Amino acid sequence: MWNEAHEHGDADVLQGLWADDLEVDVPKMPAMSKTEVMAFARSGRMKFLRYATSDINIRVYGDAAVVTGRLQ
Repeated sequence: MWNEAHEHGDADVLQGLWADDLEVDVPKMPAMSKTEVMAFARSGRMKFLRYATSDINIRVYGDAAVVTGRLQ
């Protein structure tokens, strides 16, 4: 669902998947909050020909988690 929503630019699905305190870090760009990423997703400028994740690792710290992985 995560990968398909990104590939199709489905902002409504992403809105539900992303935590309210989401922060997105992309090389050579400033960090973006969920509000900023949602605006970008809804703008139609978020385009992917392929969106595939692998090597996902989830670390839980109390009531928070950190997810790392690879994106192609």
